[in-house]
Amino acid sequence: MSENSGCTLDENTRRYYLDTMGVQCWQPLEPEQAGAKSPELADGIDTAGLSEQTTESIDFAATLEQQVAACQQCDLQRTRQKVIISRGSRKAELVFVLLAPERSDESNAMLCSGETGELFRKMLAAIDIDIDDVCITTLLKCALPDSHTVSPAEVNACSPYLRQQVEQLQPKFVIVLGEPTAQCLLQKKQPLDVLREMTNLAAQKRQHDSAGEFAGRPLLVTYSPRELLQQVQNKRKAWTDLQLLQSLLRD
Repeated sequence: MSENSGCTLDENTRRYYLDTMGVQCWQPLEPEQAGAKSPELADGIDTAGLSEQTTESIDFAATLEQQVAACQQCDLQRTRQKVIISRGSRKAELVFVLLAPERSDESNAMLCSGETGELFRKMLAAIDIDIDDVCITTLLKCALPDSHTVSPAEVNACSPYLRQQVEQLQPKFVIVLGEPTAQCLLQKKQPLDVLREMTNLAAQKRQHDSAGEFAGRPLLVTYSPRELLQQVQNKRKAWTDLQLLQSLLRD
């Protein structure tokens, strides 16, 4: 892994995180590699002294946020309370994509907040990644009403925003979280485990065809934190996906 995406854990802390995920047995893929945590960039930061690339990313995020705030391409904008473009580092090597902000995210002004955020933080920490060193974003930029079925028009309206984010960041991997997100993004109706096998095998073989990439970046598919809170039996599968991600980053 790169030096900008790791956090070193002692064994007791690692065991605690893995127990939280329901994983009782763990063996490292490779010897531990220490890494320095990169600082998170906050909104409204003074750009004096920052690199041109970092300043550009801050300007891009502000512009995209303004575009989404003014967007009226679908009816979801009628119930939108707050625009939340992303969470985390603007220099991230990993982009994690959820389906949409939750209502609690709007209240907290932060994606993947509350119980789901705490689980996700522990999942990433188990493979030596700090949640502040990745980018968390959404396919749909507006929170969904209760019992809402996502339409193709909504996906088509929002996917260009996600594409812009990925093209700006140029991450090593885009990780799609959850069955609805994967089905909408890949435009396939297969169950999550089928989509996981398809994209994750392609990533292992470095076969990044149209089914295994987004905006030119390789894809991985796994469970969302919300799904894992509701389906604890799938935590071991999610752990397998995280180990794969860890190994690909170290190659």
